[in-house]
Amino acid sequence: MATDPIIYALAHVIPGKEQGRPGPERAYGELLFVLYMALTGAVGSHRRAARILGHPDHWIATRTAASQRGFALPAQPPRRWNCEDARRRVLRVQGRQAPDTGLTEILRARAAALWCERAHKHGALAGGTRSNVDPARGNTVYGDGKVTSSMFGPKARRARRAAGLQVDGSTHVQGGDNGTSTHGLKFMHVGVRPNDRPNSRLILDMRYVPHSGYGGEAGIAVDALLDLAAREPGATTLCYDGALRGTHLQALADAGYLVFSPPHGSTAKPHALETVTSCACGDTHRLMTVDGYVAERVITDTGTTTDVRCTLLKLSANRRQNSYAWYLEVELSCGNLRRFRVNKPSPDGPLRIERLRQAAKDESDDSAVYNRIYGRREDAESVNNILERTLHGGRSISPSAIGQFLVMLGHALARNAYTELLWQRDHAESPPPIAA
Repeated sequence: MATDPIIYALAHVIPGKEQGRPGPERAYGELLFVLYMALTGAVGSHRRAARILGHPDHWIATRTAASQRGFALPAQPPRRWNCEDARRRVLRVQGRQAPDTGLTEILRARAAALWCERAHKHGALAGGTRSNVDPARGNTVYGDGKVTSSMFGPKARRARRAAGLQVDGSTHVQGGDNGTSTHGLKFMHVGVRPNDRPNSRLILDMRYVPHSGYGGEAGIAVDALLDLAAREPGATTLCYDGALRGTHLQALADAGYLVFSPPHGSTAKPHALETVTSCACGDTHRLMTVDGYVAERVITDTGTTTDVRCTLLKLSANRRQNSYAWYLEVELSCGNLRRFRVNKPSPDGPLRIERLRQAAKDESDDSAVYNRIYGRREDAESVNNILERTLHGGRSISPSAIGQFLVMLGHALARNAYTELLWQRDHAESPPPIAA
């Protein structure tokens, strides 16, 4: 991490000590905080991160790397109180509370922009490679939410809050965990993998999800993904879990994303789509949406009704000014074709994209685009798993939301620094051949 240029770019973002203000000079500067934040995210403990920074051998390597980038650090390694003092200055701790001063958002936005630049260098988010049939791995982003459970139990939380100590967090229901509830702090992340090589994954954004307001995880995710689409035209495909509903899918499809997301249980059930009475064959076709795809309701020989999946012929997108219109073309039972706009605006009632997806799972065809692409979302679960194994005790290590967010941001810094190191090793120039 001491050789990662993003660490030093973020150190420049943090304002230094103003001249004339009381207090000692900051011998270690603001670089110490960024290194401390990244190391804490890597090892999952403030105490352990401070111990690593204070090790003489580690500090020599850090000073050497920093001097090559114009940062002069003292010869004496920092103590733990130096690291905690740097963290408290950034958190602007006032008494027993750590209010959000906006600096964390500045750090996050700057880091997200630099991570996107790194993704380009690694071969991801390349523009001009949009495909609805075979989306490239490097153009497929994924996201997910993660709840870090509280470091205190219910009794300790009540006691600390009664004493005026800050203990943030609330109860979140994890849909992926069979609806179990967890008390803690929730965050969401967006990532990309340029290729299938191990340890090539890059985290592109990390955001805090408040318990109320901002639309929850899905609302925060849409904001992050729309920001990414506006900045990176190469982010064309998205894999997300069932947290996204119609209003979220509509905004993402309008922005140009080809979204792979399973429908909810209620929306996956059969719903009427339209009745075709003007077909060239002369018959009437009752079309339904089932599990995200178009099906035709037919009457069997026994008099019962069944929904038969229509063959998907084409998925296309037309760009109109700054918005995309997505269309599905299917074949009816009579052989005639029918075209539907997936993200059709609907002033009244549910949005069509809530029940009809751009791509839907096909149990009968393993080669279907959804079946091939949605598995890339496993990278998001991998990020969650690594986070849980990294944090000390598998829980939050800061009682405040802003403090824990810095830990999560540091984790993303550390993981991306590791990915960059491996990328540099793989792309190092080979030495010239030895002359005979």
